[in-house]
Formats: sequence, structure tokens, C-alpha cells
Amino acid sequence: MGRGLLRAVAQFRYLGYAMLGLGLVALDFAGPAYWVWFAAFSFGWPLCIHVCARRCADYQHGLRLLQAFENLVGPACAALIQFPAAQFMALLVSLISGNIAQGGLKRLPEALLASAMGWMLGDWTRVRFGVDLTLAGTALSDFIGYAHILLFAALISAAGYERTMRVHESRVTLKHESKQLRAFNNRIAKYVDPGLSRRLSTSTEHQLPHRRLWVSACFVDLVGFTHMTSRMPPEAVCEIVNLFLARMSGLASRQGGRMDKFLGDGVLVTFGDLAEPLAEGPSSECSARAEVAEAMLAFSLRVPRAMTDLNGELDRLALAMRLQVRMGAASGYCTVGDFGEGDRLDYTVIGPAVNLASRLEALAPVDGLLVDEATHKLTSGKVHRSHWGEHKIKGVPEPLSLWSVTFS
Repeated sequence: MGRGLLRAVAQFRYLGYAMLGLGLVALDFAGPAYWVWFAAFSFGWPLCIHVCARRCADYQHGLRLLQAFENLVGPACAALIQFPAAQFMALLVSLISGNIAQGGLKRLPEALLASAMGWMLGDWTRVRFGVDLTLAGTALSDFIGYAHILLFAALISAAGYERTMRVHESRVTLKHESKQLRAFNNRIAKYVDPGLSRRLSTSTEHQLPHRRLWVSACFVDLVGFTHMTSRMPPEAVCEIVNLFLARMSGLASRQGGRMDKFLGDGVLVTFGDLAEPLAEGPSSECSARAEVAEAMLAFSLRVPRAMTDLNGELDRLALAMRLQVRMGAASGYCTVGDFGEGDRLDYTVIGPAVNLASRLEALAPVDGLLVDEATHKLTSGKVHRSHWGEHKIKGVPEPLSLWSVTFS
């Protein structure tokens, strides 16, 4: 579009000066030599403009400077040698057309101001130095001048109409693309956790940086579901899993957690992995750890009620089965951020707390929750729990003290 507008400027300028030259040649005054000068100027000046502008490093900036020079000098010359009204109006229309073609209507005040200053400068010079050159108009020169004005009015209207249509087409295209983008965003948002989606919408970084954060992780798994599904039609399996995942996702979001992964008939919910950097000081860090662990515990305590509601819905759908869960939770420092390269990234949590939570889920009793020592200490006194003894966990060199949370 930029090059097209520059070509339009050149066409306006060449046509305008050519018609202006013809109008000046048709004037009634003595001295044919003046005609040669007028004709040479009318055709030579635009050529000089393009030669000078193309030598400028910034072509568009060079054209603007030369256009400003024309706005000032053109009316000054017209006042100095006393152009007839038709030729002066033709010159003014040429200048205005060139400005509009190059920069739109926002250049119009600038062009009119420069033209007025140029006219006053030329008139002052004429009076100061006694320049007296009488140029009398003829029927032919007036005809050319008025034809010039009408033609350029038509050209300006046509250019404005074309530009308006381009803007309209661009708006229609942009509106259609925006609608498609919103539909795509609404669809893709279902694949991303709401908390992570909000974080991505406010971040200007190309990739979320890796950080070391205190995280509480909780695994929730359906008990014996794999064996149940071996005798069920795939439609029923899909409906049950979707109902379970929807309830866990909604519950996690309400408690400030993030659904990190769907693991078939289980989920991994993390807390604290979207936290902002903490203020300095051990007290604030300890308080933040406790808040993360308590949010995870609040989520875990609401899972049994959610499962009761889910089983009631399965009864209403005539799906004769009762779902039960096991849960394991652990807290600790983990590495959080975007993992992956190229076109595929995954914002996830990697660290011992996640691995330990998975191990504890496998050991947990049916409809029960096992937590590690760190989570127990951070949430001590919040809910009743019993010591489950010390157990050797795969991947951990020393036996760990585990605690079983009681659901009332």
C-alpha cells in the first residue's frame, strides 16, 4: 500500500504541473521566452523531485520534505508574478492533491498553512522590490485552469472512494479473522488450565521462565476403574471419565489449584506453581508454604463430597457402578516452567514432591489421603490425621513418616 500511495503522489504531481504549464503558456502576455521557462519548469520540476527524493535514504521522508518545499515556494512564486485566479487555484489544487495522496487529510492543515505563508512571502517580496509582471488570463487559460480543478476534484474523490473501500474491505476481513480467532481461542482454552491461561494472557515473555517454587502436589486416581472398563462399552467409559475430570477440574480451579495433567482415570493437581516471587524474609516464605499446603488440603477434603455427587449422577444415568478414589499429596521445592522445544511446549512441574505424591497415591487406602511429613507440619491442626508409620518409598533413600487424613 505504501508504494501504491507514492505512485499516486507522482501521478498527481506530474499531471498537475503539466496542466499548470499548459495554462501558463496560454496566458496573454508579451515575451514568448517566458513560455519556454514556464513549460520547462512545469515538466522539469517533478523530474528533479524524483531524482532528489530517490537519492534520499528514506524515500518517503524525502518526498515529504520536497512536498513541504512545494507548499511554500509554489504560492510564493504565484504571488510574486501575479498568477491569474484560475491558475493560482489550479496550483493550490495540485498541491493539496499531492499532500492528500501522500499523507491523507491529516496533511491538509499543514499544506494550507505553508501555502498561506508562501503567498504572503511572495506578495511581500513583490511589493518590497517592485516586481511588476502582468499576466492576463485568456479564455483558453481559464478553460485549462478550471478543467484542471474539476479533474483533480474528481481524482481526489476517486482516490478517497478507493481508499474508503480498501479500509472497509480490511475491516470486514479483520472482523472475520477476529471472529475466527475468538472461536479458536475459546476452543484451545479448554486444553489449558484457567489459571495458566490467565498467566499467559498477562505475560509478554515468549516462553515462561523456569523457576524454583514451593509446590504442593496431589494425585487423585479412580480405584479399580481399569478393570471396570474392560466390561463396559466405550461410550459409557468416555462419559464417566469426562464427568470425573470435569468435577476435579472445577474443584481444583475453585481452590486455587492447577490441573497439571489428565492421567486417564486420574489427575495431577498442583498448588503454588503459578505463584509470584515472594517478599524477602523467612516469615513470609513460611507463610506462603502454609497457604499452598492448606489450599491443597482444602481441595483434597472436598473430593469425597464431589465423588458422592458424581455417584448420584451415575445412578440417574442408569450407570450401575460406584466410583472410589485414592489420593496422595506431598510438598517441596520443584522446578516449574515451560518444558519442550520448537512448536510444542508444556507448562509443568518437575521435582521430588510430584514423584512422592504419585508414590503415596499408590499406597493410600480407598477413599483416603496420604500426606508426607512436610505437608503434615504445614497443615498441622487444620484437620484430624493419624500417623501411618514410617515407610520405605521407592526412589527415596530413607524411610518417610506418612500421615493419613481422616475425612469426616
